[in-house]
Amino acid sequence: MSMAMTDWIRSGRTLAFMLLLGIAGSHRSGAQVSSGNKTSEGIPVGQPLAFAIQSGDSYSSYAELYEGQIVVLQVTRGEKAWDLIKEANATNKPPASGMEYLVAKIRFSYSTKSEPGNKSFLLRENMFTAFAENGKEYDPVSIAYPKVNLDTKLFAGDAVEGWVAFHVSKADAKPSMTFGNGRRFQIY
Repeated sequence: MSMAMTDWIRSGRTLAFMLLLGIAGSHRSGAQVSSGNKTSEGIPVGQPLAFAIQSGDSYSSYAELYEGQIVVLQVTRGEKAWDLIKEANATNKPPASGMEYLVAKIRFSYSTKSEPGNKSFLLRENMFTAFAENGKEYDPVSIAYPKVNLDTKLFAGDAVEGWVAFHVSKADAKPSMTFGNGRRFQIY
């Protein structure tokens, strides 16, 4: 184990972050879902996915269980997405040839399932990954985000709405997105 990982574990931050797949509605509407780099249809825009987050430290056997929920609220791509990104920061670079920006508005909520329920969860945009319809992972994009982004610390009872941005092929009709290594969400 690397020194950085050991320091992170000792810091008492969230140690275990796991998506307990299929807890709430992930099979509604006949959605095909998978994890990793496999092709799938994913959870439709507007349909929530509930999952569990286990939080604790490495020196005790006690871990608190929290619930999270993710909903993709809106997807914008092409010129409209580029306009949002330019508006956010004039120094953002245009998409590469054959590519376009895609921005997804996400709602993420975090609640406790046990006491004392005082652990926070650090949400980051880089926890979301885009995949091409053929299952290939897209490279992350580094931009100043439009409006509100998802980099935030959440406590039990908190919810946040914000944007994640991806750089996808113009020819990709059905890109998808994952949170962690969990279920796929449609972003088309």
